Amino acid sequence: HSLTEARRRKMTSRKLTVPKFTLGDRLAKCRQDAGLTQETMAQILGVSHSTVAKWEADRAQPRSMVVVLTMWADICRVPIQWLMFGDPNTRAA
Repeated sequence: HSLTEARRRKMTSRKLTVPKFTLGDRLAKCRQDAGLTQETMAQILGVSHSTVAKWEADRAQPRSMVVVLTMWADICRVPIQWLMFGDPNTRAA
């Protein structure tokens, strides 16, 4: 009986973790905040609309990650560190 109680305490003491935003979430968020559609972002970056959609859905990553993220950050006026790592302290440009 005490083993069951110990297990229950251990389970209830575990911290619930909230998933952090993914790279795709951050890409979509700053694009939307900049008032751009996926189609417009794709044209600016010189890629297809479906490519942008895949990046934002975390189904693919840019081949030239640093180049694309640098351009995306400049377009959206956010720090590249926020795009890459999601550090909330770097969100304001």
